[in-house]
Amino acid sequence: MVKFKRFAIIGCLILLFSSMNLSAQESSFAGMFSPIGVGAGPLALGSAYSAVAADTFALYWNPAGLVKATETKVGGMAADLYGQGIMRYDLALTVSGLPFQLGAYKSALTTKPELNLPYREDVFAVGVAKKVYRDADRDLAVGGTIKYFSLDAGSESLNTKRRGLGLDLGLLGSYGRFTGSIVLANIFASVKGNIIEDGEERSSTEAVPANLTIGASYQPANDLTLVLDILPQSGQIRLGAEKMLSKQLALRGGWNGHFTAGFGLQMGGLVVDYAFVMEQVLPSQRVSVQYSF
Repeated sequence: MVKFKRFAIIGCLILLFSSMNLSAQESSFAGMFSPIGVGAGPLALGSAYSAVAADTFALYWNPAGLVKATETKVGGMAADLYGQGIMRYDLALTVSGLPFQLGAYKSALTTKPELNLPYREDVFAVGVAKKVYRDADRDLAVGGTIKYFSLDAGSESLNTKRRGLGLDLGLLGSYGRFTGSIVLANIFASVKGNIIEDGEERSSTEAVPANLTIGASYQPANDLTLVLDILPQSGQIRLGAEKMLSKQLALRGGWNGHFTAGFGLQMGGLVVDYAFVMEQVLPSQRVSVQYSF
């Protein structure tokens, strides 16, 4: 018990201290590499997923959640955001059978050629996780992710090409039916490159804003899970609930300032998730697929 508390306190202090230092950074880069979210299952829960991240897309939400992704699995999602020709593609992978859990994902946001507005941003991430404590009803896991950012955009008067790196750290601890999580994303993340405006070229270095997420989940019954994520910097609260109607079918709902809903269907090694998301611009629908080997 003493060892568990020591690990938990040290990990929390490290992440919280880092977040307090990084939250003071100013950046004009907030519009890029925005947290749209990966996976229809998490989106249906209102994006309150840091404490229950356990599938192929766990690395995006909480790298420590990889410890629960115990199968080699591949997953993907593709969507035309808001039906306006802004395309989002995601591909994720988890690998089992190693001394640690390994995961990776690739996300791309691009515009269709007919929009005549060339734009593409990519994120490629690789992460690992491992349990550092475990007994009968308690466990604690840590995880980390290294991310590579890429942005290419242009118009008649403005072109830019930027590249950069970032780091995510996560904690995931369970005690009985309760689970808590802390995730700090985009630690020391920045992008560098050139901007060509009206024929004049200049160099640019900008920070990608760091984000802290504190999460919790509780299972009042074996077939019901309640989830909560708090983002202190923005003050946003995300809520979600999942009800298992059977081993194959789950219903989900959530709130992140807007209503979300969806379901998950498992057929052997194949999992199909659907999400309906009310957003500020337009409502959108997402479908993601996962397959375990």
